[in-house]
Amino acid sequence: MTFMSSPVLANEDSLSTPAITEAFLPIGNQRPGTQMKPEFVTIHNTANPREGADARMHSNYLLSGRKYDVSWHFTVDDHQIINHIPSNEIAWHAGDWMGDGNTKSIGIEICENEGSDYRKAEESAETLAAMLLSEYELSIDRLVMHQHWTGKHCPHLLLDKEKGSVGWDQFVQNVDKKLKQFNQQKKNNASNTMVDMINPEKIDEKKDQKTIESNEDSSTVSQQLIAIMSEPPVKSDETLKTSITSQDLVSLIKDAHE
Repeated sequence: MTFMSSPVLANEDSLSTPAITEAFLPIGNQRPGTQMKPEFVTIHNTANPREGADARMHSNYLLSGRKYDVSWHFTVDDHQIINHIPSNEIAWHAGDWMGDGNTKSIGIEICENEGSDYRKAEESAETLAAMLLSEYELSIDRLVMHQHWTGKHCPHLLLDKEKGSVGWDQFVQNVDKKLKQFNQQKKNNASNTMVDMINPEKIDEKKDQKTIESNEDSSTVSQQLIAIMSEPPVKSDETLKTSITSQDLVSLIKDAHE
């Protein structure tokens, strides 16, 4: 699954973040196009304090093709996030060649350019990391530093608590809090979607004592659904006459309320 560009976020201030801009690298040495199922999110610092070395500059650097053996998925600065490689493809960011760092983790680089608000960039990285962990149903222990893969002192600002960084332990706690919010949001959205599907008619609370009466047809459909869900799975060598698709299920539910 390619991570969605410019995701819609909750209204909570703690979850606000700049929109994500896609600037994908072409398929080649930097982006081999090899699919992966992410199991980790890896945090880096760019180690580039030069003025102007923001996410856009790093994107242009990657797109220039001047360094063929380095790439990562996202660059975050204090006002933007740029996505260079889809989050379900491998990138060369962890320094472990074909190890799990490159082949099973999403790389996030946090900019530290002179004149920028580093802590603001770090906060955006916290939200992005939480979004990715939630998207791929990963737990907080799957958030790691570049140091985890090769021992390199990276992300150095988080490790050393410099330039306004909250430090790694607090960073992880902040991501965990946001991860729980995103997961709860997903549950709420899924619950609302199911309620809307089963109850397509909305009750107008302004109208006195309006009810939706259950009828024989809806009762019959409910019994059918219970029976279907209670049946054992159909074996592969049996006919599929008794199976039901999700489209059939939706049709049955809609028919019950028409």
